Amino acid sequence: MAIHRWAATTMRTLRALLYGSFDDAERLANEAVSLQPIRPNVLFTHLVQMALLRWEQGRLEELRDELRGVVDQFPRAEFATAWLSLADAELGDSDGARRGLRSLAEQLSQRPRNGIWLPAVALASVLSARLDEPEAAGSLYPILAPYAGHIIAFTAPQPVVCLGSAAFYLGLLAATTSRWAQATGHFEAAIAAHDRLGARPLLARTRYEYARMLLARGQPADRHRALGLLERALASAASLGMAAVAEQAKALQAAQAGRPPPAEPTAAGVARNLFRREGEYWTVAYDGEVVRLKDAKGLRHLARLLAQPGRELLATDLEAADRGPAAAAPVGPRGRAGRGELEARPDLGDAGALLDATAKAAYRARLEELRAELEEAEGFHDPERAIKARQEMDFLVGELARAVGLGGRDRRAASHAERARLNATRAIRGAVANLARANPSLGRHLAATVRTGRYCSYVPDPRAPITWER
Repeated sequence: MAIHRWAATTMRTLRALLYGSFDDAERLANEAVSLQPIRPNVLFTHLVQMALLRWEQGRLEELRDELRGVVDQFPRAEFATAWLSLADAELGDSDGARRGLRSLAEQLSQRPRNGIWLPAVALASVLSARLDEPEAAGSLYPILAPYAGHIIAFTAPQPVVCLGSAAFYLGLLAATTSRWAQATGHFEAAIAAHDRLGARPLLARTRYEYARMLLARGQPADRHRALGLLERALASAASLGMAAVAEQAKALQAAQAGRPPPAEPTAAGVARNLFRREGEYWTVAYDGEVVRLKDAKGLRHLARLLAQPGRELLATDLEAADRGPAAAAPVGPRGRAGRGELEARPDLGDAGALLDATAKAAYRARLEELRAELEEAEGFHDPERAIKARQEMDFLVGELARAVGLGGRDRRAASHAERARLNATRAIRGAVANLARANPSLGRHLAATVRTGRYCSYVPDPRAPITWER
């Protein structure tokens, strides 16, 4: 049915936006709206997805008139008001943007906590930071704080836009009100969450805002960290086409250019342990020696392990976090096999499809029966029978979703995990070997504490705890 194809396409758009594939996102958003072009919910969803896309591209003002029309028609639609106010701010209409922010700050605490409330709070937080309005930020912080561990999504009713970790928006609010320690904790949590999501645009924004906060705090030890964050934010924003974030990062860098180079902060007489990416290089300090290595996948895997000592991470999760959005494998000798990794080729073998064609057909037939049964139960006001039908439908839909990927392709069992294990192990061991050549003491430490395989981990001796700065 067209409505189901629309829902699936909007979720593919969400994924493209999350990963920073902006050309794909625009194509998919337009494809989705073409499937049901006269339904109000479809049109509004398209506007929401395009608003996020244009904001990431620094072009939100292009949608101002359309957003103004929605707000005029639905004045209580805070999510649309927030986007309109951000568009006003982009156009330099600070008075209009502040009026919108005041309205949001007053109304959001009174609104029901539905699928669009939390996204509206998130955008109001961005607006309060953009306009440097500590009063509004102070009123928004307590209503957002209970959701600190949440990932924020706009639903229609399926998720169609992901705004990332609530910790990012709490960081903005805390920074705007000069609560520096809280802001630091929130931004660190947001970076970890966005890294797990593979959300490159959100990572760029978080690093930029974190750097801005550190420089505003003004402590001597903060500047080195801030400049490293700025460099990474600028590199990502420029490569993704996030023009506004890239320009802001460049301006902040230029403002720091005339100051003395930052000194590495150290505690008196105590050697620091550092594992930090700065642009295309990693700076690694251990046992008094500093090593700089060019970025490589194994170093990124190691950084994730060192950040979570004692925790076992699946090799498949490490590979997925590093890979981000899936891309077609290059053909020929310059593909992944040419870099020493296994190719995802059919002739490697696997355990077959998670559900065969007969099982899928049976599941779908049963779903049709259950839909008819649910309709009948609701018609006869039989809630117990309706609940049972819904529960079985949910189970079958979940099984089909687990077994069938995008485009209706069958998910395959077994082979994928083995390839991830081999590739992650090879990458980590290569990184450890490179570090050991440059710093033998570090090599011995990592050889004794890093485990690879299906599960990978970093397990230092609990009797001699060690902390790695990032």
